[in-house]
Amino acid sequence: MRTLLLSGGRDSALIAAEHCDELDAAITVSYGQPHKIEVDFARRVAEKYRIPHHVIVSLPDLGMTPEDPEVGARNLLFMALAKSLGATEIYLGANAADQRDFPDCRPEYLEKVQDLLGVPVKAPLLSMTKGEILDACLSHDILDMTWSCYDPQEGLEPCYKCGACRAEAAND
Repeated sequence: MRTLLLSGGRDSALIAAEHCDELDAAITVSYGQPHKIEVDFARRVAEKYRIPHHVIVSLPDLGMTPEDPEVGARNLLFMALAKSLGATEIYLGANAADQRDFPDCRPEYLEKVQDLLGVPVKAPLLSMTKGEILDACLSHDILDMTWSCYDPQEGLEPCYKCGACRAEAAND
C-alpha cells in the first residue's frame, strides 16, 4: 500500500496533487499539535484527490509548541505507524528548507529509516525550496486547501510569527 503522510500543509498536499494516481492511502496523525486545524485541511486534500484517508488520533501530546516545532523522531514515528498499517511505500513532504531545522527530513536520515523499516521512503520534494513548492501549489490551484501555520489565530488567520510562517514568507 503506497501511503502518503498527509499533514494538510503545502508540502504533502503537493505530493497528493502530483502523485495521486500512485497513492493507495493517506495518513494524518493528530498528536496534540497546536495547529489541529491541519487535520481538516488534510481531509479536504484527500477528498479532492480521492485518496482513502485515515486519521490517527490515539497518540498522546508529543509536546510540540509554536515556539519549538521540532518533535524528535516525529517523522520516524509517523513512518513506523504507516508501516504498521500496511504501507509498502511511504511518501512524505520533506523538502530543502526542512533539512536545515529538522534532522528527520535529511536524505541520510530518510535512507536509514528506509533500511530500518524495510520499505521505500519517497520524498519527492527533497530538492525543492518553499518558493518552488508555492509555485507548484499555485499551478495545481491547491493553496487555499492547505494550512501551514503552527499557531492559528482566531478566525483561522496565520500568526505570521512561527517558524512555518517565516519559512513560507522567505520562500527559500
